[in-house]
Amino acid sequence: MYSSFKNVFGKTPHQYINSLRLTKAKEFLRDTNFSVSEVYSILGFTDLPSFSKMFKKAYGISPSNYNKSNQFLHKK
Repeated sequence: MYSSFKNVFGKTPHQYINSLRLTKAKEFLRDTNFSVSEVYSILGFTDLPSFSKMFKKAYGISPSNYNKSNQFLHKK
């Protein structure tokens, strides 16, 4: 079952779920006024440093910087 999942999706189930959660985190930070702390908590990440590290690895920017850049865009 595990290897079948990886063959179909190209990721382990854990990696796949984390990628979905990170995508949702990016949406929350872009489209809402939620803080980074609220987003990681809502999406069930265990702790803020782990969430920040995963987000930065996936998107090349920290969640707080991503949040700040999008807040600037929403103010225009």
